Amino acid sequence: MSTTKDELEDFTRFATARLSDDATVSLDEIFDDWWENQHINEDRAAVAASLQDMQNGATGIPYDEFAERFRRLNKLP
Repeated sequence: MSTTKDELEDFTRFATARLSDDATVSLDEIFDDWWENQHINEDRAAVAASLQDMQNGATGIPYDEFAERFRRLNKLP
């Protein structure tokens, strides 16, 4: 995965803010926190989109159908 300019700018802002709060924090700690924060934001956006779909009438697929597809795709019994 290549890094985009937006990601680099976002990380720079995040790192600058963290360093202003704690000048002893390591670069590894800053990166780990930023990376976790990115995934949390992605998860929140996915949940929000799913809730919006449900409000608009989307019902998804029945669990049994999902489970069958999942087992087949992952070669599970």
